Amino acid sequence: MEKYLSMSQPTHARGFTLIELMITVAVVAILAAIAIPNYSEYIKRARRSSAQQYLSDLAQQQEQYLTNARAYAICVGTTCSDSSAGVGSAAGSDVSTYYGSATVYADNTAGQRPRYTMTIAPITTGPMNGDGMLVVNSNGQRWRDTGNACATATCSRPSGAYDWK
Repeated sequence: MEKYLSMSQPTHARGFTLIELMITVAVVAILAAIAIPNYSEYIKRARRSSAQQYLSDLAQQQEQYLTNARAYAICVGTTCSDSSAGVGSAAGSDVSTYYGSATVYADNTAGQRPRYTMTIAPITTGPMNGDGMLVVNSNGQRWRDTGNACATATCSRPSGAYDWK
């Protein structure tokens, strides 16, 4: 009888119990539920940052154009019919994949201070849809317009609107 194990001797089982596996799956699911939305928001902010940089570069070129021509440019890059009337170039792939072309609303009326508003809106069928249009104007104001209501050279940042966050 010595060959057989008695009930009082513990046996050493290998592997994981079902409870241990269920706890591990639950922990992984909780971590994923937290990490995936945070990562998605991070990616959105990075894409928005690229568009903001592009629009800031165009605004700087607008100021240089004003210095040279005493008026603001009326178009951006490839949207210009006359290459001397525009600023900048087409957006890089990091911007053009998620945003449409930048739009310039310039007011160079004689006898008034020249002014402009430039906007760039997300592509409506892309992942940035609903994120809001980015806007910069000749007053140095820049904001994200979630109502997409800014379409004139005299557009200014609404009260309560924050900088490009």
